[in-house]
Amino acid sequence: MTKRHLASTLIALSLVAACGDDDDDDGGDGSSRAGTGGAAMDGDGAGTGGAGADGAGTGGAGSGLAGSTGAGTGGAGTGGIGDGDGMNGERMIEVVATEFMFEPDTITASPGDTLIITLRNDGSDDHNIEFELPDDDYEIDEDVPPGASAELTVPVPDLTGDYVFYCPIAGHRQLGMEGTLTVE
Repeated sequence: MTKRHLASTLIALSLVAACGDDDDDDGGDGSSRAGTGGAAMDGDGAGTGGAGADGAGTGGAGSGLAGSTGAGTGGAGTGGIGDGDGMNGERMIEVVATEFMFEPDTITASPGDTLIITLRNDGSDDHNIEFELPDDDYEIDEDVPPGASAELTVPVPDLTGDYVFYCPIAGHRQLGMEGTLTVE
């Protein structure tokens, strides 16, 4: 196989991998996906990594030998915090609590997903998180002190719509510590 044919094949594979997700979401599904490397034909052998397969991942820089037609190796893609399509499985989402807000304050999920929420308290007061869902309310058992983190498993309802989450500590919700879980 000639170097030019090999380079053409690698470019085609890179384009297919980079175009694998036609969603317009701006986040990921919280998972990591591998990027695909491109091929260099300019003689310096530097390939560039393709986009991660979930649309939110970014490929790393490729490498090759100088003076050759080198194939780049893509880096690992990283999922965003929150938004993106789930695949009816577990998704890990980090929510950061400060005075008096959550980041992100909007989470998008698919019906039937299971969210593993890690609440990281970057504030100076204790915080918590509670989801009001049709079948039940889900809250971390103990308030999370400053500098600490805790996990909460939240089963996403099968019904589409918007559901609220908030900090259940007295007065925090009224000060703006509330967000939306959008199921679509």
